[in-house]
Amino acid sequence: GLRRRLSAAWMLTSILLLVGAVLSILKGFDWEEASMLLLTACLLLTFRRSFYRPSRLLELPFSPVYLIASICVVGASIWLLLFAYQDVPYSHQLWWQFTLDADAPRGLRSALGSAVLLVVVSLTWLLRTARPVIKLPDAADLDKAAEILKASKQPDGGLVLTGDKAILFHPAGNAFLMYSHRGRSLVALYDPIGPTQQRAELIWQFRDLCDVHHARPVFYQVRAENLPFYMDIGLTAIKLGEEARVDLRRFDIDAKGKEMKDLRYTWNRGGRDGLSLEIYEPGQAPIDELKVISDAWLTGKNVREKG
Repeated sequence: GLRRRLSAAWMLTSILLLVGAVLSILKGFDWEEASMLLLTACLLLTFRRSFYRPSRLLELPFSPVYLIASICVVGASIWLLLFAYQDVPYSHQLWWQFTLDADAPRGLRSALGSAVLLVVVSLTWLLRTARPVIKLPDAADLDKAAEILKASKQPDGGLVLTGDKAILFHPAGNAFLMYSHRGRSLVALYDPIGPTQQRAELIWQFRDLCDVHHARPVFYQVRAENLPFYMDIGLTAIKLGEEARVDLRRFDIDAKGKEMKDLRYTWNRGGRDGLSLEIYEPGQAPIDELKVISDAWLTGKNVREKG
């Protein structure tokens, strides 16, 4: 936990060191051991800011009701064990009796094993880093992203306007990237949107955000010219597919030759089936209608949106 810079591990270790120092004094005034524990605790207190990662310990519902319920469960378990074996006198030898009819020793060992297992599982769960909290953008954030998008030459960033992804802005306010989470990963969609000189800084900013939450940084569908930026933060490029780019100034579906034959067939078949093509200006796309179609397709395929 301390190696992973977890705030809960820092808190738990500091408390144990202080308690250990007090107990060292009480058990026989062992000031040497107590001094070492206090010195270690002071060092941890000095470097408090280095343990910045949140963990589940700070999210547990520590309330009077929760505490009373926990005490009742533990107390009831102990009472049931004592009640069931009240006619069996206790001795240290009970722990080492392994016979078919030795129910009391088996009960003691089971209780101890359950307690140890509970402690291990609880500590493992408590010291895990908290899942990143994804805050969806409000209207002001979307307006700010739209202004940055208009000033850029990256139309694929228009998906930010759907509002279903978190937005990370550059401190200068002239660049952003959109992301969401998947398991223990934070996944950014496309390269950062904005001036080229801000992209590297924003990529590092996203890397720092992932570091705070102990999450894996992932960038999906980035351009080759930006790969050095991602290599700098220790990522590896994996090819998942290709992107088709068409020069519209030279494109002609009616051009003679075999190159356009298959495309012409698909186009004509679509026309016969009642399909049509319509191009909308920026900001005029029928998002609500497209969402209905998308939701119907997802329902028919029994899948959910991946974006």
